[in-house]
Amino acid sequence: MKTITVWSTGLNQSACMRKYDFNVNQLRVPHTSAPSLEKGTLVHLAAEVYYKGIMKGVRFEQRVAEALDEMGAAASSTGLSSEDIVMCHKTMKEYFDYYRGDPLVPIAVEAPFAYELAQYEPDEDFPEGLQIIFEGKFDAVFKNEQQDCILVADHKSGSRNSEPSGLSNQAMGYVVAGQQFGAKRMMMINKIGFQKTLPAEKKFVRHILPYSKEVLHDWVEWTIARAMYIDRCQESGSYPPDFTKCDEYSGCMYKDVCLAPPNARQGILQRFFKVGEKHDVFEGEE
Repeated sequence: MKTITVWSTGLNQSACMRKYDFNVNQLRVPHTSAPSLEKGTLVHLAAEVYYKGIMKGVRFEQRVAEALDEMGAAASSTGLSSEDIVMCHKTMKEYFDYYRGDPLVPIAVEAPFAYELAQYEPDEDFPEGLQIIFEGKFDAVFKNEQQDCILVADHKSGSRNSEPSGLSNQAMGYVVAGQQFGAKRMMMINKIGFQKTLPAEKKFVRHILPYSKEVLHDWVEWTIARAMYIDRCQESGSYPPDFTKCDEYSGCMYKDVCLAPPNARQGILQRFFKVGEKHDVFEGEE
């Protein structure tokens, strides 16, 4: 049976298949990571160590110390300034203190998953049959002991207060996949803010994104269609660009590549971008 595997970042990149080719197939990424991404990585590491400590029954003071120590060790290999590293340390220490006695108890941390969205019997298009898989990695799955329910959660760090969008491939996909844990049809966005002047209750906010069955059904149907589209592009080796995406947000990082003649693009990619890591949510898993 043929298997097509998709994940949230790949789905987002597929809005422009030329970008998908550069980023997902060729793994071309900037030589240096943005500070916001590196700080986010440190926050995720500290949260992972802390919440795994809860699952192991480690006492509060020890798991905080272990989380901050591992984050500090990892920070030394980043390009972050000493000021940013200190900010990460202070922020996570304050976060752990703020949520001490939290009614949300982790039942899974940094847990990879592969969730089957659809399976089709053999036909003319797919003689061997077809299976479509959505995969990812839960930052955490919590049980709320006060309300006796299970929530899928994603940690988001940053320096600005903003409302998360419910129309997110990651959020909707993770809620769909969270059904394997018996999770409710909602996503918890666990905001961890770096603001220096805000009190803890405004820096650390848990947004709940609820979904109806119909909305999640729409997402599944769209993802199945998008997976088949990506597969057709991969099979044909044709990756059409979408020029409506070039100036979104701060602009596509591959704009200069696309402005170059086709025979010069690979040279520009090789010069200005390095080869990053291949997507593999199960790497290191036994």
